[in-house]
Amino acid sequence: MLASVPLGCLLLLVSLFPHPAAANGSWPAWLLAFPEPTDSVLIADTSSATLYRYYRGESGELEAESHYMSIGRNGVGKRRAGDRLTPIGVYFVTEQLDTRGLNEKYGITAFPIDYPNTIDRRLGRTGDGIWIHGVTPGGGQRPVRDTDGCIALPNEQLARLAPRLQPGATPVIIVREMAYTSREDNKALAAELDRALERWRSAQVLGDLQSYFASYDESFEYRGLSRDDWQNLRLASADKRAFTELEIHRLIALAEPGDSTLFVTRFDLSGVRSNGQPLKVSKRLYWRRNSAGDLVIVAEDNG
Repeated sequence: MLASVPLGCLLLLVSLFPHPAAANGSWPAWLLAFPEPTDSVLIADTSSATLYRYYRGESGELEAESHYMSIGRNGVGKRRAGDRLTPIGVYFVTEQLDTRGLNEKYGITAFPIDYPNTIDRRLGRTGDGIWIHGVTPGGGQRPVRDTDGCIALPNEQLARLAPRLQPGATPVIIVREMAYTSREDNKALAAELDRALERWRSAQVLGDLQSYFASYDESFEYRGLSRDDWQNLRLASADKRAFTELEIHRLIALAEPGDSTLFVTRFDLSGVRSNGQPLKVSKRLYWRRNSAGDLVIVAEDNG
């Protein structure tokens, strides 16, 4: 099992996840598992102009609230800078901006997200500056399609939401239309990701480079390096990169709404290298099934 996130906890978190619009044992299709410290998960349903915030209620179960939102003037599916489309995918809030010195159209505050992420860049998508922000003071709510690609909320709704958004931690899943699956399917996929991630972690602690590299797909690329070049670089620094301790914390597992074959695990990774040097980093691994049906890593990034 994961060093600090037992599988049983992941399955419990999924099973406790009710949604007010779901029925008959169905759950949001993209949310697989997330830990206690994660205060909120946002799912932006662009078809209904609704931003859902999922959170843990006083009873300990997860609940949801909804907010009206505006999206890009030209809809969704961002591909390039200036297309006025809102991206579809799994993103994370990166920071909170003080908007007092910015154009008043951004409202009371703004939260940039990390578009373009690793997958976007691999697909050749460009552009930046995708935010969750407010509106001109006194402007009420903007039309459904009225931004340059950002998500805009009425100021009073953003004021309610803002204290719950954690830079570097809060996921923002932007989807074309809400979809649901059975909680049993979510639990089974969470368990499979848990096992694949544990193999990746334990191989590094054991110094089993063959098993470690087997976690990566042939198509894997890292910051412009092919899998072979990346593997050779790792082999050359294997002694310096060996671990005596390695633990995973705050794991969240999500499905990619723009690609039903792709899954994302994000977590904090801490440990001690064999030379005594400590490690503490936030990491994202993107998974897809290979021809044998095994979950393997196709991309990774820090942050």
